[in-house]
Amino acid sequence: MKLTKLNVAIMGALTLTNFSAQAEEASQTEQMETIVVSASRSQQTLNEVPRSVTVINQEQISDAMKQSRSINDVLSMLVPGMGTSIHGNLSSKGQNNIRGRRVLLLIDGVAQNNSFLDFGQELSSIDLKT
Repeated sequence: MKLTKLNVAIMGALTLTNFSAQAEEASQTEQMETIVVSASRSQQTLNEVPRSVTVINQEQISDAMKQSRSINDVLSMLVPGMGTSIHGNLSSKGQNNIRGRRVLLLIDGVAQNNSFLDFGQELSSIDLKT
């Protein structure tokens, strides 16, 4: 192929256009998105929430289940300061509950308890495999 001044000029122009497009892409990917966590009914960032918020994802549950199959143990491993209680006697199975006015248990975004009425959540009813 014979390089003429016109061919060299066209190749140079195309190369410069490509570099400017890459520079523009790089500046756009450096911006980070702000994620808003709603632990109450108003939007606040996680650092501004005056309550303790713990979000547990499927991968964390799967990793914790390698050590224990008990929901009590899994929650105790993943949630700082989490305590569960077992009610019953030696002859009964007992009941595991999370209780308190400020506890809201969500599974896939759906409330599993009514924290206003202070009802405990039966932990054994939660299927960790789904």
